[in-house]
Amino acid sequence: MKEYFLSIVAFILICSILTKVLPHGKTKPLLLGAIRLACLSMILVPVGSLFQPEKSVVEIDQAFLEYCSDYVRETFNQKIKDELFDAYSDRVEVCSKWDLVKLIKIELVFDMNGRIVHMNREKSVAEELKKQYGVEVSYETSSG
Repeated sequence: MKEYFLSIVAFILICSILTKVLPHGKTKPLLLGAIRLACLSMILVPVGSLFQPEKSVVEIDQAFLEYCSDYVRETFNQKIKDELFDAYSDRVEVCSKWDLVKLIKIELVFDMNGRIVHMNREKSVAEELKKQYGVEVSYETSSG
């Protein structure tokens, strides 16, 4: 900014010297008008930079993305648990694997004493989920 003011002062000094040296006549007002216009434009150059957008840096909020990803995963897992409970009256542990926003895999853990295992429906439940969501579904049984 200091350099800018120095250049304006130098330019005005040069222009004032030129106005003293100019010959008297009909062209003097025209040349004075051109010098004044040049001074004015030199002063107003930084005003144009006020209207240019500033370059900003956009940063990714990793913590917020992880929070959203965890929320989506937990909501999805609860949805599958609720659907299986409504259909079979059985509790199933659900773990889903995600690639940020894309579902990759569903893992089911059936209770050994649950209704789904007693009806031998583990495989058909896994196949239904695979067909519904289009991802790999694995399952196992636990002893309680």
